[in-house]
Amino acid sequence: MEIVLDIAKIILPALMVFLTAFFVIKNYLENEQKKKEFEMRFEQKRITLPIRLQAYERLLLFLERINPDSIVLRINKPGMSANDMQSQLLQTIRMEFEHNLSQQLYISNQAWEMVKNAKENTIRIINTAAASIDPNSSAIDLNTAIFAEALKEKEPFLQKALTFLKNEGRSYFDNQN
Repeated sequence: MEIVLDIAKIILPALMVFLTAFFVIKNYLENEQKKKEFEMRFEQKRITLPIRLQAYERLLLFLERINPDSIVLRINKPGMSANDMQSQLLQTIRMEFEHNLSQQLYISNQAWEMVKNAKENTIRIINTAAASIDPNSSAIDLNTAIFAEALKEKEPFLQKALTFLKNEGRSYFDNQN
């Protein structure tokens, strides 16, 4: 019996030291893992945040560029027919949209839907205005009809999309604090 007691006197303290060391080391390794995960997330955000903000900038610029007020003035050339103006406007909108297609990767699905709806609404405004005038009209007549059609909207899709993108983009700044 005395041998068992002597062995227990040796094993119990050794077991206590082992368990203490085990849990201390385990806790240390878990904390190190969490620290590395946090650093990786921080580094990822540091890299992706500028890309995301650039996507919002590019899509805001796209929406501003397809705004009937700006695109009509930019595309209009003296002596253009209404048909030429309409096709130039639609081609420009589609080209700019295609140029910015990859930006959908960096924004929310809802924001992308807003951008697509704003583009489609702008195309609808142009086509509706073109249908309301004589096909042999000048570009100036089409431009006037486009402006009139755009003014009919109570809540322009373009303005809603711009506001949504601005707010969503600003939210990344709020999350940084």
